[in-house]
This record gives sequence, structure tokens and C-alpha cells, in this order.
Amino acid sequence: MVFKLRVRILFAAVLFCASSSVHAQDSSSVNASSSLDSFRNRPATEYSKLIYLVDRFGSSDMDIVYDGHHYKASSVSPLVRWYLSRNYRNESAEDWICKWCHRSMGNGERIWVRDSGGALRSAKDLLMEELDRLDDWLDVEVNPDTGSDLRADLKSFPA
Repeated sequence: MVFKLRVRILFAAVLFCASSSVHAQDSSSVNASSSLDSFRNRPATEYSKLIYLVDRFGSSDMDIVYDGHHYKASSVSPLVRWYLSRNYRNESAEDWICKWCHRSMGNGERIWVRDSGGALRSAKDLLMEELDRLDDWLDVEVNPDTGSDLRADLKSFPA
């Protein structure tokens, strides 16, 4: 039980860091990112969106504040990927974020991200902003293999 709780904490931390580090960049750097390149090479699914968020944080120096404890995002990415692969159940990226990345399991406190400047932001808000940016990109990006819109491919992709 304690291990599972710690894994949940770390998952939320990494997703927050991913969103925070991307939020500070302009959209042209988002388009050129290796995480977006990886996203393009996967089927366009809700799971792929979550993997994209995990990949985006890279070597971030953000701290995740969870029940008063600080965690470095850069050290937990492999664990987060593992947890996501074992616990994802065909839910929307938004539902996953609300379930795992909004409030702590222990005290029900909000989960925060502290950037290198010391500013705190809600993890959920940052992640939702990044998902909106990804969805905006999907609205205009065309699948080079089929010539179709990737968002349409996402909606028709079998679960």
C-alpha cells in the first residue's frame, strides 16, 4: 500500500513537471520537441497524450510539492512511465489527470509544482493547459500517412 501511494505521488509529480516546463516555452519549441516527435510516431490516443506529458518534462529542475514533501521531477520519469503502463484503463487524459494529479491521496491537499523561480502553480491547471495546447496542435496537424486530421484519427481509433 505504501509503495503504491509513493508511486502515485511520483506520477503526479512528473506530470506536473512536464506541464510546467513546457508552459514556459513558446509554441515553436513545442513543435520541435523530441517528445512531440515521439508522439507523432505513436497512434494518436489518450494514452499517447499522457506519455507525451511524461516525456515533455525532460531534465526539468521543478519540484513537486505533495503533502508538504518536495520531489525532483527529473529523477522519477521511469517510475512514472511504469506506473502509467500498469494502471491506465482507457480513460481520457483529462480524467486521468483529475484522478491522479490533482489532490494528494493522504491528506487531500492540492498538488503543486514549484518552478526554479520559486513560484507555485496547481499541477492540474498546468497539465490541463498543456493538454489544450496539444489538442490545438492536433486540430491543425495532418497525418502524413493518410492525409487526414490526427484528431479525427484519435476519435476513430479503437480502444
